[in-house]
Amino acid sequence: MSPHMTLNEHSLKSEIDWAVNIRKSWYFSEEGALASLEAFLQNAYYGTPVELAADLAYWQLCLFPDLPWESLRPPYKAWQRGRTGYPLEDAAMRQLWQTDWMNNYMRHVVASFLIAYLHIPWQDGYRWFQDTVVDADVAIDAMMWQNGGMCGLDHWNFLMHPVDAALTCDPYGIFVRQWCPELKALPDNLIHKPWKCPASMLRRAGVVLGSNYPERIIIDLDERRAQSLQDVASVRRHFWEFVDQRSGCDMVPVPARLVQEALGSMEDVVSREGTGFLLPVITRMEFKHHSEDPDRQDNPYRLVSSGGFASTQSCAAGPDVPQPETGVTVPHR
Repeated sequence: MSPHMTLNEHSLKSEIDWAVNIRKSWYFSEEGALASLEAFLQNAYYGTPVELAADLAYWQLCLFPDLPWESLRPPYKAWQRGRTGYPLEDAAMRQLWQTDWMNNYMRHVVASFLIAYLHIPWQDGYRWFQDTVVDADVAIDAMMWQNGGMCGLDHWNFLMHPVDAALTCDPYGIFVRQWCPELKALPDNLIHKPWKCPASMLRRAGVVLGSNYPERIIIDLDERRAQSLQDVASVRRHFWEFVDQRSGCDMVPVPARLVQEALGSMEDVVSREGTGFLLPVITRMEFKHHSEDPDRQDNPYRLVSSGGFASTQSCAAGPDVPQPETGVTVPHR
């Protein structure tokens, strides 16, 4: 029902052909791109800055017709189009691209992968969802992407591992087979890990990694996850004035008037010169511990990379974890 709620149950069907004038004026081909490049180089000597920028922009548009809505950078582009080499990620993103929707569990899966493993800013994920999700909501999307990006008022206290999440929510590969049909002949126990299939099995299934299904864009998930944790610790050390030294919680600047109205008291608010009023917010225990002792490897609060909505020690999914193929959503946290 979320798409209908977002649109107030009204049917809004309109089509805007934003590129009609561009098609009339520009030659979309390799020759057209070269002509635009030549104009750009000529204007570098004789043209105005505006003409220079316009020629450069339209040269790029000729080469990359999807420029207005698709990143040119490979990891982000692979995530957008479901070409990461991780079947659950790819199935979810292809479902989004083809239907303008995915359930809540999958939204957490793809967000975790983008931020914690690809190290791409949450803003890019937010913008893509705003462009593609039929039930896009500015406030909810911004809040959830910031929380997933470890900079909102409430950190997600779970981590969605791209393989373990798949084994949890799609153990028989039904969802993946629906949206990644090139993998449908692989057995259930390996459909989420095609890179572990013997070459003979891949041949029989008609799967050619790097051809009809992509190679993984990242290999060492543990290393990428560890680097993400190091990056958070580095930011917290650099912006130490926004970390409460007593509790280890992150702090956010809040207008004094708003705090007074919301809390009725200023007792829980820290005020520091140059930063205004700072309010401690929910902060992941593993971040606090890692910031105190960044070289320690056995972080007792380290999130277990698994498939469920996890606490710091156990990520085992309960019976209410949704099966993606049912279209059932789960509430935020």
